[in-house]
Amino acid sequence: VRTIVVMETEQNAVDALFHSDPEVVVGAVRAIKNSIIGSKSRKCTYMTMGVIPRLVHLVSQNEASARLIKEAVIALGSFAHGTDENIRAVIDSHAIPLLLRGLFFSEMAVVEACVKTTKIIYQSGIAPCELVYEDPGVVPQLVQLLSESSVFAECAAIILTQSCMTSYHQITLCAQDVVPALAPLLVKPWPRARTLGSLQESLWSVILDVMRISVSWRL
Repeated sequence: VRTIVVMETEQNAVDALFHSDPEVVVGAVRAIKNSIIGSKSRKCTYMTMGVIPRLVHLVSQNEASARLIKEAVIALGSFAHGTDENIRAVIDSHAIPLLLRGLFFSEMAVVEACVKTTKIIYQSGIAPCELVYEDPGVVPQLVQLLSESSVFAECAAIILTQSCMTSYHQITLCAQDVVPALAPLLVKPWPRARTLGSLQESLWSVILDVMRISVSWRL
């Protein structure tokens, strides 16, 4: 039985994030998530109330349920939609390592939430690329997601293309066979036409850079 939580004020919602009942916490996260969609003022209000660090803390807890993690991650993605200040607030809360860790979750709903929110952060161009390479398992996992559904493939491709900025990045991606994984996406029919042009341009750029590195290895 799921608890239905009605939040009368922003303070009620924030207070409920600290409740001892996990169902109340999930309800509070969902209420906040729904209330900030399309509302810059509510995002600012909740940010000043410290909601982003609290969401990150909830995601970091080993005992957190998959449902709570999913809702909190989606809420972080909603906060990241908007200004660079919003995105930096999420980055500064150390959310990215947790989001990348979520790519290995057993429940695909959590993986989808994590890869979508990570994509939102990385497509801004202000996220630190190095975090993608700290855990040696992240790049192979992103490469694996390229062969999943269009949603996973688009998100993983954007994260990888936005994280390929140095020769070290190119060498790492080359070692993980990213070129044959990315190449099919160049002719893949994407559900959203507006995604196609910029994503294909980024894919070509990364593929060419990685191929140059691969050729230099052989010389």
